[in-house]
Amino acid sequence: MRDRVEVRFLPFVPAFGLVLLDPRRPGGIIHVDVYSHSSASGDAVFTLRPDRDGHWYQHFQAEFDRVWEHGRPADASDGFPG
Repeated sequence: MRDRVEVRFLPFVPAFGLVLLDPRRPGGIIHVDVYSHSSASGDAVFTLRPDRDGHWYQHFQAEFDRVWEHGRPADASDGFPG
């Protein structure tokens, strides 16, 4: 199996950023970056683990899935090969 990267474009600017690393495995992690409108102290950034943060881990994993479904897959018109 070849490794691959999938890119999608959203029709809105999200209020957060998510990086999921092996989210469905016991050792998975989710990095969350909550974007503030304007903050002198910076944005909230935190990491979730399934064994420690069960409820919130599941929340952000499901949120990623919902956002992903609303995204439009990148294609040749975006400069990505088909």
